Amino acid sequence: MAIRREQGAAAAAERVRAGSSTGLAESILVGMEELRATERGLLAVRAAASEAQASRTKWIVLLGSLAVIAVTVVSSRLISREIERRRHVDRGLRASEARYRVLFDRNLAAIARTRRDGLVLDCNAAMVRLLGCASREEVLGMSASQFYADPGDRERLVAGVAPGEGVVDREVRFRRKSGELIWVSMTFIEYEEAGQPIFEAVMLDITDRKATSAQIEELNAALARQIRDLAAANQELDAFSYSISHDLRAPLRAMQGFSEALLEDYGERLDATGHDYAGRIVAASRQMDALIQDLLAYSRLVRVEVKLDPVSLEAVVDEACGTIEMEVKERGGEIIVERPLGRVLAHRAVLGQIVTNLLANAVKFTKADTPPVVRVRSESDRGRVRLWVEDNGIGIAPQHRERIFRAFERLHGAQQYPGTGIGLAIVQKGAARLGGQAGVESEPGAGSRFWVELAEGEGATA
Repeated sequence: MAIRREQGAAAAAERVRAGSSTGLAESILVGMEELRATERGLLAVRAAASEAQASRTKWIVLLGSLAVIAVTVVSSRLISREIERRRHVDRGLRASEARYRVLFDRNLAAIARTRRDGLVLDCNAAMVRLLGCASREEVLGMSASQFYADPGDRERLVAGVAPGEGVVDREVRFRRKSGELIWVSMTFIEYEEAGQPIFEAVMLDITDRKATSAQIEELNAALARQIRDLAAANQELDAFSYSISHDLRAPLRAMQGFSEALLEDYGERLDATGHDYAGRIVAASRQMDALIQDLLAYSRLVRVEVKLDPVSLEAVVDEACGTIEMEVKERGGEIIVERPLGRVLAHRAVLGQIVTNLLANAVKFTKADTPPVVRVRSESDRGRVRLWVEDNGIGIAPQHRERIFRAFERLHGAQQYPGTGIGLAIVQKGAARLGGQAGVESEPGAGSRFWVELAEGEGATA
């Protein structure tokens, strides 16, 4: 076989013919053995290839199974998580819906859901009460246009709203089931539900508020009329004050002047009765002039424009002391000022008039045989300053402590203690104009302690 493969068929035949029969048999055996060996080699190669292919197939199957298992596990977890998430969302939606339903049903404001054509889909109990109906079922299925006093109002209201928008606090008139007309403040919004536009509105009954508003407008109009009348009255009062200060005081000054001239020039010709009459005319004219001046001061105090600034109490007290200094010295008295007195928020002129009146009052209401001693001091407490004017005068009974602050109220005759009865009224009115208070502590025969309390002042003083 080898010769045949290597040298060809003719050479192999020649070799066969030339060889012996024994050599031929051996050659055949060798050839067969070679064929067997070749076959075994091929089978081994095929077996190895098959085994390798089988091993690869096992690994592929194993890895594929593992991949399938992994994908299955991951997918299962993802699916479980998604299911749980959807359940959580669903529970949240149900809870939110339940809360919304509670708010919807129990809200004190009337709430209704309607279609764009006006059909009522849902409403709460407050809406039923607003319309005066008997039950929720009575309202459902009605047209919202039936709620309006003018059904066309709803169409105009809806027509002016762009899709997805709404209105806030729009005032409209509703007609209740009984026919009663009411005012309603409406806020609504449009949204889409199942492809259909829906309106949800919140409504409040503002009938009482509208009535109150109308009353306020009427009161404001009446107040405006009163202000105009007051302005006119103030103008008349100004004219009257001018008349008093000029036209009325001129005859008084003439009476006083001629009476004094009569006493000086013709006193020797008058008997005692004539002297008495002339003296009474002079005293009465002086009293009337003082009264007119006090009335003018009170009138100015009521009408003056008050602007509050920090004011030094010491400066005001010193200035007021200067006006009565001569009278105090003539009577052998003294005014004791305990410094510092501090500062207050006040109008300088008004405060000066208050302090002057208090000091003059303290000196005046001291017995004629007693030198007046007046003590001025102050005390501060929680942003307020109280100025005290204390005297050693005749004192005031408890039942008269409020009465003395009224205009023209006098506890004593003009002959004993001259005056007009307006001084303390000016004190109390002035304190009120300055945002403060005035009062007195006193007992008969033990002197009086008048006080004025004002807000404490800060910054530069006036």
